[in-house]
Amino acid sequence: MGEIERSIQFIKERARCVVADLRVAGFTHLHKLIVVHCIYFVVMMINAIPDEAGISRKFSPREIVTGRKLDMMKDARVKYGSYVEASKDAVITNTMDERTEACLALGPSGILQGSVKCFSLLTGKLIIRRTIRMLPIPDRLLTLINK
Repeated sequence: MGEIERSIQFIKERARCVVADLRVAGFTHLHKLIVVHCIYFVVMMINAIPDEAGISRKFSPREIVTGRKLDMMKDARVKYGSYVEASKDAVITNTMDERTEACLALGPSGILQGSVKCFSLLTGKLIIRRTIRMLPIPDRLLTLINK
């Protein structure tokens, strides 16, 4: 029982570190979806490192279960909670509609192509995008998020 509680405490500590980093960036209010995906992100990163007391010292738990090694160029190309402009995968592209959407990056989606889970600031929903561009967050969007 104590080992399980210690594992939960360890995950909470790491999640608090990620949330503290978001607070430093200026976020005072976090949407429920951002917190849930923060836990997903933390667990994924914990499982990406081989455990000394685990089955293998060479392979991480994530690699043993999924058969896929963590690729930093695809899976960690954007910092958790950073502001990104995510491209819309529109079928019709010759309109005057916006081609990107204001989002917060919530970590890799797990797809082999390297897509990123994003929290749409306009709709408040989770979207997955392949093409993103990391930018500094505008002050007007920071005040909108913190309402």
